[in-house]
Amino acid sequence: MLRFIPLIVFVLLKKTRGSKYTVEEVLLTMRNLKWKVYDNEIIVQELAKQQKEIVEKLNIIVPKKVGI
Repeated sequence: MLRFIPLIVFVLLKKTRGSKYTVEEVLLTMRNLKWKVYDNEIIVQELAKQQKEIVEKLNIIVPKKVGI
């Protein structure tokens, strides 16, 4: 089951990413997402240019703050 879920994610990324980035590039770029952790909240730092393009292409909503 745990191997099946990443396979589904991989296939969905491959279908929706467009031709600009490979799936591996998308995953490596999004892995570099930075955030600050405080006592009761997590604040996501500003996205890099490539991260913004990927988020817009995949219609992902990135919150500014996340409560713990």
